[in-house]
Amino acid sequence: MPSDAKKKRDLQKKAAAKQRQAPTKKSTTNNNEAANGNDDDINDDIDDVETQNENENENENENENPTNGATNGTDPSVKSLIQNLDLLTMVEKANAEARSCTGVLGSHPRGRDVHIHQFSVNFYGQEILVDTDFEMNCGRRYGLVGLNGSGKSTILACIGNREVPIPEHIDIFYLSREMAPVDKTALECVMEVDHERIKLEAEAERLATSNDDGK
Repeated sequence: MPSDAKKKRDLQKKAAAKQRQAPTKKSTTNNNEAANGNDDDINDDIDDVETQNENENENENENENPTNGATNGTDPSVKSLIQNLDLLTMVEKANAEARSCTGVLGSHPRGRDVHIHQFSVNFYGQEILVDTDFEMNCGRRYGLVGLNGSGKSTILACIGNREVPIPEHIDIFYLSREMAPVDKTALECVMEVDHERIKLEAEAERLATSNDDGK
């Protein structure tokens, strides 16, 4: 049977062994915690890098596709211009409704001269021309001279809009104001000219098949 002294020695050895094992477990736990902490730091760094890359990509996209206020119609000056043009269009429409004119074509229907007899123009109930003979001969230049508000633009509008009998083969280029801004490309404008070409070709065919009397 072991003595009390031997039991004490065995207990002391076990206690010493436990003390030696305790720091090892603690250090292992600390190492694991440190490793986990390093992993978290690495993950945080990766997230920061990804966020920074996303911000850089967004900045590059903004630089490649800048938002131009004037192009999108958000510029105040462009908005004001569009509003003014819309107002002018409404005024022109109202003037056209308030304008009336009459006349009889006195020249040859296929001639190059334009003679209009009994030409009368009425604007908002006011008579501008009454039973007037209006003549324009080919090769001549004409101008209207008069005070402001005397009806020069109204007379030109009647002629330019063919509100009086003017032969179709007489070309009229009437410009009442500056051209409004459009979103058409240069190619689209060129393609629209094709309609005028078709019209001219049809006119050439008609003239080729007609005799000197225009029949």
